[in-house]
Amino acid sequence: MLTLSTYYENFVPTYISSYIKPPLLFWGLGLAFLMPTSVAIGGNRPWYLFFTMMSILVAMVGLHNRTPVSAKLVEGALYLFTFSIMISLAILGSREVLIGRDFLEILKPFAALSFVLFGYFSVNRADNDKIWNFFLFVLVLECVVCLVAFLYDPRQISFLSSIWDFAKYRSWRGVGTFSNPNRLGFFTIILFFGLLHFRKNNILMTVLIYLATAALLVVSSSRTSLICWAALISLYFVSKQKKLLPSLLKLSAIVFVVLTALVLIRPYLEGGRFKYLYDFLSHFQSPLHFLHISSVKGRMSNWQNAIEFVTSGVELKWFIGGGPTKGAVFKILDNDYMYTAMKYGLLGALVFYGFWRAVFKQIWVCRVNQQLRGFLLFYIMTLAIFGLTSESFSSWILTVPFFVFYGVCLRHELLSKA
Repeated sequence: MLTLSTYYENFVPTYISSYIKPPLLFWGLGLAFLMPTSVAIGGNRPWYLFFTMMSILVAMVGLHNRTPVSAKLVEGALYLFTFSIMISLAILGSREVLIGRDFLEILKPFAALSFVLFGYFSVNRADNDKIWNFFLFVLVLECVVCLVAFLYDPRQISFLSSIWDFAKYRSWRGVGTFSNPNRLGFFTIILFFGLLHFRKNNILMTVLIYLATAALLVVSSSRTSLICWAALISLYFVSKQKKLLPSLLKLSAIVFVVLTALVLIRPYLEGGRFKYLYDFLSHFQSPLHFLHISSVKGRMSNWQNAIEFVTSGVELKWFIGGGPTKGAVFKILDNDYMYTAMKYGLLGALVFYGFWRAVFKQIWVCRVNQQLRGFLLFYIMTLAIFGLTSESFSSWILTVPFFVFYGVCLRHELLSKA
């Protein structure tokens, strides 16, 4: 007798696996991730839901085929499950306005796990050269999109306006396909380190990668991105040198040349399309001047209000947080560490960053795929720096590629021990 159970066992996974081809999935979902979004079509939710469902299907096939599961993957799953419980407690203890999106936060850790499983069961078959080719394609795509938008205002095309969110687009700030200049800056840095790690590039290609990255970051005018890139390039440059003193001298010379060039070009940036960059450079006369930037002052005001919100009233909020409260005043805080502590309490933050600590430790001791290992370490450091001025580790968007490649890393390590 054919029961529902036997139908699933004998037909469904085979049917799914016949259509789920890892290379096609990797490119297809990667391109879906790059698609412009608009509030009119639900923002990022449609592609995120699609990506989650496809990841779950891939995980079903992998589990059905009895693919061995890494103990480190189980450890991460336990952390995420515990964090989901902490989110539930924060929601139950919340006295603020609750909407449907608050309850979706409970599923967020499980979505993250599905992305890890997607990489673990599927993307692990893609070699470093294929990943490098994909990253190069994305970098070139973003350069082309920004160049076209720089020459011709895309808001003038009615069709694009209906599917593309131009709320943060300015003629002097590129957004690429991400509808957000800071997001463009973040993923440009990720692409940059991916291209440096996944393949040994010749001098010409290396120079082109640096120039394309610099151009995108300047056009985005994302100040966090520029600072982050400068800091991580310095770390990357020093880590690649065999002797510390000569590398520091070379780095000092490069920094001097770059700063001199910025001083020389700064007067030509005022009043034009690069006025965001001009404003940024103008506030480096002293550390206190940096605090006069409007976005910095706005963030500091939000942080102060959020601290007063949590420390006032019931002390239980200190431990379980105020909840996601998407319908309340503090929808975002522009600081990941404060965001997690305020939303999910000290206990929730302890569990959440405990997960990221475990992930960092697992990647640090991994010695199987050195190219992937280096890329993931710089990815985490990029998230850590961006976390000072934005929601990074807590982002539904910024962490998706990381989880996928983290799954790949775990699978490669397990295969090496087989």
